[in-house]
Amino acid sequence: MYYNMKVLRPGILDEAFEFTNTRGEITITKWEDARDKPTISELLAVEPQAAILRSNAIVAEDRMKAYGRLGVQLDMLYWDKINNTTNWEQHIAGVKNKYPKVT
Repeated sequence: MYYNMKVLRPGILDEAFEFTNTRGEITITKWEDARDKPTISELLAVEPQAAILRSNAIVAEDRMKAYGRLGVQLDMLYWDKINNTTNWEQHIAGVKNKYPKVT
């Protein structure tokens, strides 16, 4: 299980660690930072936040694919303005409804 460190400690960006949880015992198996390893209490305290961030990262990736290329969206906006339609807005709303963010 990987976590972005900005979840654990504000101001620390993009460092990752891995930990295992076997038989109720948590062990940090990978640490790539010169600073001290977080405590098990710190890890457990950020688990709910980390789960939301993991879910929302997947949602963001799915949305990016579903939105389509920017040029296609701009063309959609252009024709919406010409034809007084809302196809682009409906498309974006549909993607957001299909892939809702976790809060």
